[in-house]
Amino acid sequence: MCTASEMRVTPAGRFAARRIELSDPSGTVAPFAAWVDAHDVVLESFEDTHTSEPWMRLVEYSRG
Repeated sequence: MCTASEMRVTPAGRFAARRIELSDPSGTVAPFAAWVDAHDVVLESFEDTHTSEPWMRLVEYSRG
């Protein structure tokens, strides 16, 4: 589910992105969040839906 949208800084500059939050209906996997761009490339991901510091951040990005 998309919970926010904003401009995010990436290695290739600023891009429009949306924050998605994912959860496992069975509860086996803890909910987590990620910022993705218009091409569904993960820019940052978070260990849970409340953490503000990402556990993964894209460090190289090129299209073309």
